[in-house]
Amino acid sequence: MSHEEEPIKWVPATITAPTAPSKHPKHGIATRTWEYRNADGDVIGYVNRYDTDTGKVFAPQIYDGTKWHWKSWSSPRPLYGLDRLAEHPAAWVIVTEGEKAADGAEPSLPTCVTISASGGRNALKHADWSPLVGHPGVILWPDNDHDQGGQRAFHELAAHLASLGVPVVKIIDPSGHDDGWDAADAAFTPEQMKEWAKGRVSTYDGPRVSPWSVSPSTERRPRPAPAAAEPATTRASPVIEPYDILGKPFIPALKPEHLPKALREFVFDQSSIIGSDPGIIAIASLVAVAGCINDNIVLQGKREETGWTESARLWGAWIADPSSKKSPASGRAIKPLRQIDAALRIQSAANAKRGAIDKAVYRDALGKYVEDKSKQLLQGGPCGSPPQEPEEPLDLRLMVSDTTTEKLGIVMKDNPRGLIMNFDELSGLFGQMDAYKQGGTGGMDRAKYLELYNGGVQTVDRIGRESITVPNWSACIMGGIQPSSIRAIAYKLPEDGLMQRFMVVMAQDTGDIGEDRRASEAATERYATLLQTLHADNGPRRVLRMSQEAVNVLRRLETELLDVRKLGTASERVKAALGKYSGLFVRLCLTYHMANAVDARRDPLVEVSADTAWQVYEFMTGYLVGHLVAFYDDLLNDNGHAEHARAIGSMILARQMDSICNREVHRGYTPWASVPDYKRLAAFRYLEDAGWIFPVSPDGGRRVVHYDVNPRVHEMFYRTAEEERARRLAVVDQMRASALVRAMQRTVRAA
Repeated sequence: MSHEEEPIKWVPATITAPTAPSKHPKHGIATRTWEYRNADGDVIGYVNRYDTDTGKVFAPQIYDGTKWHWKSWSSPRPLYGLDRLAEHPAAWVIVTEGEKAADGAEPSLPTCVTISASGGRNALKHADWSPLVGHPGVILWPDNDHDQGGQRAFHELAAHLASLGVPVVKIIDPSGHDDGWDAADAAFTPEQMKEWAKGRVSTYDGPRVSPWSVSPSTERRPRPAPAAAEPATTRASPVIEPYDILGKPFIPALKPEHLPKALREFVFDQSSIIGSDPGIIAIASLVAVAGCINDNIVLQGKREETGWTESARLWGAWIADPSSKKSPASGRAIKPLRQIDAALRIQSAANAKRGAIDKAVYRDALGKYVEDKSKQLLQGGPCGSPPQEPEEPLDLRLMVSDTTTEKLGIVMKDNPRGLIMNFDELSGLFGQMDAYKQGGTGGMDRAKYLELYNGGVQTVDRIGRESITVPNWSACIMGGIQPSSIRAIAYKLPEDGLMQRFMVVMAQDTGDIGEDRRASEAATERYATLLQTLHADNGPRRVLRMSQEAVNVLRRLETELLDVRKLGTASERVKAALGKYSGLFVRLCLTYHMANAVDARRDPLVEVSADTAWQVYEFMTGYLVGHLVAFYDDLLNDNGHAEHARAIGSMILARQMDSICNREVHRGYTPWASVPDYKRLAAFRYLEDAGWIFPVSPDGGRRVVHYDVNPRVHEMFYRTAEEERARRLAVVDQMRASALVRAMQRTVRAA
């Protein structure tokens, strides 16, 4: 067997692993990608879907520890959802026919774990089903294939699971629906699922012998069932899986399926030519799309309650070093906007010329009318009607950049659909807010900018002149900023939520010089046409609604946000940003919905689908959140108590401690003496929420005498502990080499 033919093991792609190629050498950019993770939550591969001229094609990607391969795992293959199985060892399991169906079934069955196997129904026998052992039961949900192939394959799987020792195996009958109908098409609410499943679920009572000649290996055993309840003296279990608090936050990579279809090829095509992080172009293009959608189109956040609506108004920022090519990258996304804006300015110039002529004619007519009116009053005689004053010509715009709030109000008065503010350096935006600082109105300026995020009627006061009433004070904002600049600015910013309004991307330096080739004309034209079509809509106010299934996705996100806000590992600014994620979710849903509908030439005035809601959910949770945490907790180092927690964690590893208390931290961590009590509690809470320690109380009450260390910490971070001990020894050696230290340590022995 050659090296290429050797089976590739399940090797997790850690933070140091190279990014998986986003483009298939034959099929191009995937229309959707599913992450496969092991029980520890580490990525072990992907399954990509491609919609080709001859139909859909699936291509897996796996990592061998050094590079990525366009091939599947050798048998036994991992299941899709191993991480969810490990998180919920006592839950019922739902097995569907494919990854999309597993994701689609999840909202319908919130108390269950939904999984699938790679390769479809014909590859079920190649999967490792042993992680299902220990769960109370399994329900199989095949697709409704008219050839009955899925049902036959799942009956074989039922026999195999029974042979492994799964206590209860049930099968759902999906008949009565269209050919190919699956769990993703169902889009049931939990209540609808219960009604639909009545009479369709049967318990497998066939032979408990596997029909497959070679059963997949059961070497990979599931995690043990939860231990019995701990005594009252503890508040947590030592068997939970801790996560790495010592490494830098993981910055997720953008995937094609995170974006609307009209943007996918454009974003990745342009970024590969430039050699830039695709996140820059992605955020810029999303803000561009949102900025071209008329603010008269709003999306209702709930089904029945009509008081909450959102426009597609987005703010985006990319944090990037000067070498990351942020200006060329964002420039590609902005280019069609400049073309639209240029056409509007030409139209405005023509309007201004006609307006000047109309004003001159009006002045002459008004003078003639005044003369005739005077004669009438003095001498009698006829006098005509006064001339009608012409309207002021509209100054039509799409984009603005360097401006003051006074000038911005003048421009917005003529552009009620909303504007786009683009900054090559966002530091310019913060500088503009202080433009009148010496005059005492810097705070007022800042408030005006904050209100741009919400839209609505606004009055702008002008120095020495009359005030302006703006019908819609609204703008999408985008721009880049260097890490050093935002660090210098961040600590000066008031806690008013300005930065938390931005979708933040920590752009990575790809180290790529880019590709010397022509850009895809089709992708570029598709993107430009989308923006032009969206901007051409000048219709009246329209209120769109989300489907019940889409609202269920929003509810799931809001529930998860509540859980995150309780974590001691989340900084206050991260929590503040997450507090705006419900509104951001609705805004992104409207942006994605309009982009997908206009691109596909469908009626956009329909309900936002569950597919769109899930796409936005995956973009936010699988991409934006990771960058948000890296921005605040790493770049800005906002999480002060996290630094103390990391120091304590390093001490635990270096000294191989099984327990720790406040006194021991005092002895081993010098800064601890000056840390206030509330920050000490926050640091211990951080370690507790991270699964590193759990409190021990003598009476089960609030008084904690010490913390026991999770034994899994030493197992999982053994290498980190060795490195920490080596680092401390190196420090000691360096100190001993110091002449001053040697002089201080000299002693005189008595003769």
